[in-house]
Amino acid sequence: MPIIELMNDDTPQITETETSPDSDAREDIRDSMTQLDPGYILLLRLSAFIRAILLAIPIFIGDAAIANEGLIKPFVIAAPISMLFLLMIFLLPRRRYNRWGYDMSDGQIQIIRGYLFYTDTIVPINRVQHIDVAQGPLERLFGLSSLVLHTAGTHNSTVVLPGLKREIAEEMRDTIRDYIKADML
Repeated sequence: MPIIELMNDDTPQITETETSPDSDAREDIRDSMTQLDPGYILLLRLSAFIRAILLAIPIFIGDAAIANEGLIKPFVIAAPISMLFLLMIFLLPRRRYNRWGYDMSDGQIQIIRGYLFYTDTIVPINRVQHIDVAQGPLERLFGLSSLVLHTAGTHNSTVVLPGLKREIAEEMRDTIRDYIKADML
């Protein structure tokens, strides 16, 4: 369960918890959350594919070199690692996507992620110092962005929400900015 601590000036502080609540409670919480954009799965798969290719090249070269020496049969090393790469490309991105959720309610943003290491982060909007909408080259290819919240404090002072459509990330940024302006008046 997330905790909001009160500082000396009675303003809420971001608190991130890594707990392992029971599975039913996690699913109930996730059901009420907004999921990331489905295009994020493709982004995760492309990213995993690029990593797999970069790792596979030296593995296949090494496998071929060892096989040419007659020490092993061809593909003894490369075949099982290829299966692992296929798992990394096709199964894991969907699982990672399903483990993210967020909710932006009045005065706070809640971000839930993970399964084994479950993290429930609540960011009180009045603690946000500045907001970025970030895009890398692959995110730009899929029209996705990450909302980056920089908050007061040093521990866990940057909170990233990836996998948002650019328009939604900009809308969330503008809503947070308007809330901060109204809170300052």
